[in-house]
Amino acid sequence: MFTQVKVSAIEIKGGFISKVYKVEIHHKDATAPIVVVLKVSGTEYEALDKCKKSSTISDIVTARMHNRECDFYLRFADKQTIPLVKMYRIQKCTEGQPGALLMESKLSRSRSSPLYCGANVLQIFEVVKHISNFHKYVLSLDVEEWRGKYPFDAFKSFSEADPYIQFYEKLTLMKPGVFDQGIKVFGKCRKNEKCMRYIMVDVHKDIGLPAVLCHGDFWNNNILWKSTAENVLTNEIEAIIDWQCVHEGSMASDISRFLGVCTDADIRREYEDEVLRFYYDTISEHLKSEGRPEPFAFEQLRTAYETNFIHQAMICMIAGPLLIDCDDADGQELHVKQAQMEKLLLRAKLAVEDAIIYVRRLPSHILELCNLSTEDLLPVNNIH
Repeated sequence: MFTQVKVSAIEIKGGFISKVYKVEIHHKDATAPIVVVLKVSGTEYEALDKCKKSSTISDIVTARMHNRECDFYLRFADKQTIPLVKMYRIQKCTEGQPGALLMESKLSRSRSSPLYCGANVLQIFEVVKHISNFHKYVLSLDVEEWRGKYPFDAFKSFSEADPYIQFYEKLTLMKPGVFDQGIKVFGKCRKNEKCMRYIMVDVHKDIGLPAVLCHGDFWNNNILWKSTAENVLTNEIEAIIDWQCVHEGSMASDISRFLGVCTDADIRREYEDEVLRFYYDTISEHLKSEGRPEPFAFEQLRTAYETNFIHQAMICMIAGPLLIDCDDADGQELHVKQAQMEKLLLRAKLAVEDAIIYVRRLPSHILELCNLSTEDLLPVNNIH
């Protein structure tokens, strides 16, 4: 018989769609409590509220995203080789009833890494190994099991307002002039839905790359790394979590998110091609082992990566202002947070530099949609 149930909120920096709780169930005959994690669908916009702006994510979209994650676990979790969290109970959102996921707790043996701690080389290849394994699985399925079932519709949920602007305003105050070109160019891109759909998801259709299922939000918060008894992170993934943004899209989408947002630019630039080649070789060997012809060239993968990276640079620009609040800090805490912010701003600056190059390589009809001129895309040194 249970003698006590203790529930405590798990703080997730940068989490907006759900609330997550640690649940400890004490039994009179047990020496240690049973610990599980409860994820409840709902809206939590603490970081956005700090900027005194309302979010554009509606309750309808929140419910749809939760149900998409439920569907992913129900359809695919038991057939996976990638590390996932075991689900004990899956409850979809219905009218008058919030959705919930009751799952095993990984709290005692794993944790996520703060975004300002850029991924190391071993972690990068660990991530891409699991992304490629997931895509191998997807490509082995009958396409009828997933094709058309997970459309990418997140962009429309943000179309009524630009959620980036408030953070870009903070950027211009923190680093005057540094991000001006990125703000201007990316702003023009975001004003055109067709352009954003191309950059975020549809490029694979244009260049003939096979579609796959993408995680859709592959960043630090959603990767649990195994930890030692001393709570030191290892280079081995314990679980990939939060599949509420899973969608049909580009092979390079999740890779570009992790490299662009979660990796310092010096490491990213040095290992980018090697990482893409590793992924390409893994997928190619898998397809050959199944007797299937090689459906795409490495250059196509590289093009998809560069195109997807443009959106990741936009996200990288808002990461610092969104996740690190220096306004209420002072003394040693402020000193540390300022250093963390500088790391993220440098990562963003160099991501923007690379993304502007990739924007120049977009097809002419996409550039025309965005009303981007040659002057808009000149190297910064030629403008200032």
